[in-house]
Amino acid sequence: MTDNVTPLADVRSEPPISSGGSGSGGDSRLDRLERQMDEINGQLLRVSETLGRINERLTHMPTKHEITNSIWKTTLSVIPIIVGIIIAAIAVLNYLRPPA
Repeated sequence: MTDNVTPLADVRSEPPISSGGSGSGGDSRLDRLERQMDEINGQLLRVSETLGRINERLTHMPTKHEITNSIWKTTLSVIPIIVGIIIAAIAVLNYLRPPA
């Protein structure tokens, strides 16, 4: 079950920071990590700004309930117009029919 698990020591690209010695290897790793964190913070700031814009747009969009109500109101207002046109057409056809 653990055949595909690789120990972290095998995938580490650089040796770990040692607690002793001059620390030059640790300083370079620390500098690199700090640069990466600065980049990540910049990316998070851009994501946060984008989410703010998306949220602002969503507040102005209609909800599903509002759209459904609008469709029903339109449908219910068109039905009487269609029925009126059908009644008017029947009346005109009766008027135009030649007397028997």
